Amino acid sequence: MKQSKVMVLNKKYIIHIFLIFIVGLAVGHYKPPPVRGIIEMVRSSASKPTSEKYPCRPNETILHDGSEARYSDLRTNTIGFKYAEVLLNDYDYYLSENNNNNYELEGCSSFIKDRVLVAYKSLVHTNRSDEAVLLVHGNSSIPDDFLVIDDPYYTNGSGAWLHSLGFDIYAPYVTHNSRFQNARRRMASIRGDHFSDLDVRRVRLMLEKSAQITKKFM
Repeated sequence: MKQSKVMVLNKKYIIHIFLIFIVGLAVGHYKPPPVRGIIEMVRSSASKPTSEKYPCRPNETILHDGSEARYSDLRTNTIGFKYAEVLLNDYDYYLSENNNNNYELEGCSSFIKDRVLVAYKSLVHTNRSDEAVLLVHGNSSIPDDFLVIDDPYYTNGSGAWLHSLGFDIYAPYVTHNSRFQNARRRMASIRGDHFSDLDVRRVRLMLEKSAQITKKFM
């Protein structure tokens, strides 16, 4: 008796599993309205190009390989990119024995030390803060993005927010992932440098300059 009951129970479970399997196939094949709506919503979100998912960055033409700009084009001042002179400084630094070029930058602060051009944005209080924060942007952003409080990008106006908390803010421009990165790797290797060494120097120079007027860095 017990064995027959167990067999009946097992048959019921098998029938239930089979029915669930059939229903699953039917839903997947025919896609009733609720299921179809969910699938279409997920697909439409996943199929959006990156340019629609995320806001375009102001330095897009310099960063992306789709740009046809060359180093020689950077000297024409027609690139329309605020930090193009810093990219040009990469070229001059590696290939010029005596780099005495004057760089023209608008809309940001800059200085040259040891032939390295450092361009940066800053937010400082009238009465200098005892503490400061140095922010370094990522591959597809620029220092300006830290200072826009309603920027929906990952930087999210973090510099402006920290400034409102009482910190002085410094954000240098680094060229690490520009469309010139392959050329810069080759130029750096000629000097025996790592391709990111020049950007590291920029950050260190920014730290040194800022530390002269700020007592403590975060």
